Amino acid sequence: MVDALPPRDQRGGDLGLINLAAALPQAWAPLMALAALDLVQAGYRPVLWLSAAAFAMGAVLFGALKRN
Repeated sequence: MVDALPPRDQRGGDLGLINLAAALPQAWAPLMALAALDLVQAGYRPVLWLSAAAFAMGAVLFGALKRN
């Protein structure tokens, strides 16, 4: 990844941004699951369906970005 980044003096900030983009979803997912469990109060099944739908939507959006 470092080879594709801008000049050396700006790489630290860009690598930090890449790290944040990778770590932020992993930190927010459990909190969103807890909120969904509290909101739905129907157990884990709706939360798992919601996560599957979010995954599918992400795959479709990624596929659309990759074509452009």
